[in-house]
Amino acid sequence: MSKIIGRLDGVYLDSYRKLLKIQETLCEEEPRKRFTIDGNIIGDIGEIMAEKFYQIALHKKQKKTSDAFTTDQDKIPVQIKCSFIGTRYTYRKYSGQDILYLALQIHPNGDIEEIYNGDNNYIQGFLVKEPGSIRTETTRGVSKAQLLRANAAFQKEEGGRKVMLRNSGKD
Repeated sequence: MSKIIGRLDGVYLDSYRKLLKIQETLCEEEPRKRFTIDGNIIGDIGEIMAEKFYQIALHKKQKKTSDAFTTDQDKIPVQIKCSFIGTRYTYRKYSGQDILYLALQIHPNGDIEEIYNGDNNYIQGFLVKEPGSIRTETTRGVSKAQLLRANAAFQKEEGGRKVMLRNSGKD
């Protein structure tokens, strides 16, 4: 059985109430997302921004393996990860599934940086082969630096599938 052990006060209570108001405002603006304060608010904002800037559509209901799908004829699932801090991203390999992985970082000035854009399963294969790697097939965390290296290698490969930007003709 749980019990109340104390109460927020001062700046902590004020900040918590502001976060709740922010959550309410975001939910009114985009009802497809819940913008939960306990971890998903940044990810949900990242998903909305990804839909704005890339040729993807978010799923109407949350799915375990992907957040969106490409709007081309292939409708490839897209897993979107976003961070303000940009040091760690969660990652999971989906064997036998064609899934794209899009990792973004939102900077304090509002800039959105693309960290990785490409085949989800390429990441694990690339990182396991890195010199000195202690990764296994089930390692779930990945750093920004690792994703940037994997992205650079992936983009050099011909035919590497990735999520296309909207209205630019660029990828």
